[in-house]
Amino acid sequence: KETKAPEGYTIDNKMYPFEIKDNNQVISKTATDDKIIGKIEITKKDSKDSKKVLANTEFTIFDSNKKEIKKGVTDKEGKVVFENLEYGNYYYKETKAPEGYTIDNKMYPFEIKDNN
Repeated sequence: KETKAPEGYTIDNKMYPFEIKDNNQVISKTATDDKIIGKIEITKKDSKDSKKVLANTEFTIFDSNKKEIKKGVTDKEGKVVFENLEYGNYYYKETKAPEGYTIDNKMYPFEIKDNN
Protein backbone atom coordinates (compact mmCIF):
# COMPACT_ATOMS: atom_id res chain seq x y z
CA LYS A 1 0.00 0.00 0.00
CA GLU A 2 1.21 3.47 -0.82
CA THR A 3 1.50 5.46 2.41
CA LYS A 4 2.59 8.85 1.05
CA ALA A 5 2.24 10.35 -2.42
CA PRO A 6 4.65 12.87 -3.93
CA GLU A 7 3.59 16.51 -3.66
CA GLY A 8 0.95 17.35 -6.26
CA TYR A 9 -0.28 13.77 -6.68
CA THR A 10 -3.19 11.78 -5.27
CA ILE A 11 -2.44 8.81 -3.02
CA ASP A 12 -3.35 5.27 -4.05
CA ASN A 13 -4.90 3.71 -0.93
CA LYS A 14 -5.49 0.29 -2.50
CA MET A 15 -3.79 -2.75 -0.92
CA TYR A 16 -1.90 -4.85 -3.51
CA PRO A 17 -1.29 -8.52 -2.69
CA PHE A 18 1.91 -10.36 -3.55
CA GLU A 19 3.45 -13.67 -2.56
CA ILE A 20 7.04 -14.82 -1.99
CA LYS A 21 7.43 -18.51 -2.96
CA ASP A 22 11.15 -18.92 -3.63
CA ASN A 23 14.30 -17.90 -1.77
CA ASN A 24 15.69 -14.55 -3.04
CA GLN A 25 12.66 -14.11 -5.32
CA VAL A 26 12.25 -10.55 -6.64
CA ILE A 27 8.75 -9.19 -7.16
CA SER A 28 8.47 -6.19 -9.48
CA LYS A 29 5.38 -3.96 -9.37
CA THR A 30 4.67 -0.57 -10.92
CA ALA A 31 2.58 1.94 -9.00
CA THR A 32 1.06 5.04 -10.58
CA ASP A 33 -0.44 8.19 -9.08
CA ASP A 34 -2.69 10.77 -10.69
CA LYS A 35 -1.82 14.46 -10.64
CA ILE A 36 -4.00 16.65 -8.45
CA ILE A 37 -6.32 18.60 -10.75
CA GLY A 38 -8.77 21.35 -9.76
CA LYS A 39 -10.72 24.27 -11.12
CA ILE A 40 -11.69 27.82 -10.28
CA GLU A 41 -15.12 29.36 -10.85
CA ILE A 42 -15.23 33.17 -10.92
CA THR A 43 -18.47 35.15 -10.67
CA LYS A 44 -18.36 38.81 -11.71
CA LYS A 45 -20.83 41.18 -10.01
CA ASP A 46 -21.51 44.90 -10.07
CA SER A 47 -19.67 46.54 -7.14
CA LYS A 48 -22.64 48.76 -6.26
CA ASP A 49 -25.36 46.12 -6.80
CA SER A 50 -24.10 42.70 -5.69
CA LYS A 51 -27.23 41.02 -7.09
CA LYS A 52 -26.38 42.18 -10.63
CA VAL A 53 -24.03 39.76 -12.42
CA LEU A 54 -21.90 40.88 -15.32
CA ALA A 55 -21.55 38.91 -18.54
CA ASN A 56 -18.79 39.46 -21.11
CA THR A 57 -16.01 40.07 -18.59
CA GLU A 58 -12.72 38.52 -19.65
CA PHE A 59 -10.49 36.88 -17.05
CA THR A 60 -7.00 35.49 -17.50
CA ILE A 61 -5.30 32.79 -15.42
CA PHE A 62 -1.56 33.10 -14.76
CA ASP A 63 0.87 30.55 -13.31
CA SER A 64 3.02 31.22 -10.23
CA ASN A 65 5.56 33.05 -12.46
CA LYS A 66 2.75 35.31 -13.74
CA LYS A 67 2.88 33.71 -17.19
CA GLU A 68 -0.49 33.68 -18.97
CA ILE A 69 -2.14 30.24 -19.12
CA LYS A 70 -5.81 30.60 -20.11
CA LYS A 71 -8.44 33.22 -20.93
CA GLY A 72 -12.20 33.01 -20.53
CA VAL A 73 -15.28 35.24 -20.64
CA THR A 74 -18.17 35.30 -18.16
CA ASP A 75 -21.52 33.96 -19.35
CA LYS A 76 -25.00 35.44 -18.80
CA GLU A 77 -24.85 34.30 -15.14
CA GLY A 78 -21.60 36.27 -14.71
CA LYS A 79 -19.59 33.05 -14.35
CA VAL A 80 -16.48 31.68 -15.98
CA VAL A 81 -14.89 28.34 -15.07
CA PHE A 82 -11.28 27.32 -15.64
CA GLU A 83 -10.84 23.55 -15.38
CA ASN A 84 -7.91 21.13 -15.49
CA LEU A 85 -5.58 23.27 -13.40
CA GLU A 86 -2.75 21.19 -11.94
CA TYR A 87 -1.64 21.36 -8.31
CA GLY A 88 0.06 24.67 -7.55
CA ASN A 89 -0.25 28.42 -7.14
CA TYR A 90 -1.96 30.69 -9.64
CA TYR A 91 -3.33 34.19 -10.15
CA TYR A 92 -6.44 35.43 -11.89
CA LYS A 93 -6.98 38.92 -13.25
CA GLU A 94 -9.75 40.73 -15.06
CA THR A 95 -8.32 41.55 -18.50
CA LYS A 96 -11.37 43.05 -20.20
CA ALA A 97 -14.29 44.78 -18.48
CA PRO A 98 -17.85 44.65 -19.81
CA GLU A 99 -19.11 47.72 -21.63
CA GLY A 100 -19.81 50.62 -19.26
CA TYR A 101 -17.49 49.34 -16.48
CA THR A 102 -13.91 50.01 -15.46
CA ILE A 103 -11.41 47.16 -15.35
CA ASP A 104 -10.07 45.71 -12.08
CA ASN A 105 -6.32 45.42 -12.77
CA LYS A 106 -5.45 43.60 -9.52
CA MET A 107 -3.99 40.07 -9.68
CA TYR A 108 -5.68 37.72 -7.20
CA PRO A 109 -3.77 34.66 -5.96
CA PHE A 110 -5.32 31.22 -5.53
CA GLU A 111 -4.06 27.68 -4.98
CA ILE A 112 -5.04 24.24 -6.26
CA LYS A 113 -4.08 21.84 -3.46
CA ASP A 114 -6.77 19.14 -3.37
CA ASN A 115 -8.12 16.97 -6.17
CA ASN A 116 -11.33 18.29 -7.76
